[in-house]
Amino acid sequence: MPKKKNRPGLPWEKKRFGGLWRRLVDTTKIVLLKPTPAFKAMNIKGGHLPPLAYCLGLGWIGYAASSLWSLTLSAVGLSSLEKLKELNLPINLGQESGILTNAVSTLLLLAVAPLMIAAILYVSTAIHHLLLMILRGASAGFEATLRVNAYTMGATAIWSLLPFCGNLVGAIWWIVIAIIGLARAHSITTGKAVIAVLAPMLLCTCLCCGFYGLIAALGMGAALTTP
Repeated sequence: MPKKKNRPGLPWEKKRFGGLWRRLVDTTKIVLLKPTPAFKAMNIKGGHLPPLAYCLGLGWIGYAASSLWSLTLSAVGLSSLEKLKELNLPINLGQESGILTNAVSTLLLLAVAPLMIAAILYVSTAIHHLLLMILRGASAGFEATLRVNAYTMGATAIWSLLPFCGNLVGAIWWIVIAIIGLARAHSITTGKAVIAVLAPMLLCTCLCCGFYGLIAALGMGAALTTP
């Protein structure tokens, strides 16, 4: 068991730090820019609701931003189609209806995005915590892992506000901060935190590569055997 320490907590959970907006901004800044002191200060107990609310709020904003950039690209493509029409060039007329369908599906997904974000949060937390248990590095409990993941996911979601490259930057930032957060919350070595964060990603990557490799091999085999 790690030694019990008096943790002051993150601004998000301390009303004395100011109003909702100020606490949101202050927490996001410290998690993104100073993750080591942030997760040393983070309470490892206190309930699921505060970190969950933080994650859902910023996660929804990040998803909405990504959707907006996607729709913007679709609109640019539609504008290009209109110019091609004026030049009487051959185009795929089905793309216009596809853009409308994409817009409608985006609105529907935005409505259920909080449920998807919550599901991702708890599933990823369960996986990370299971690996930490196997590595004997989960002494602070499931809630500590959940809190790290919630604040990490929420804070890095704002990178989606950046057009085109935001999701990539956010993913890289998330890996770094999640490793630091798990190490500080559970008082474990960085190596154990690295394994807990990266092992599931590497496994999924290998499975996806193996699946597509199998599909490609079957396709090539079928092509070779076709007379």
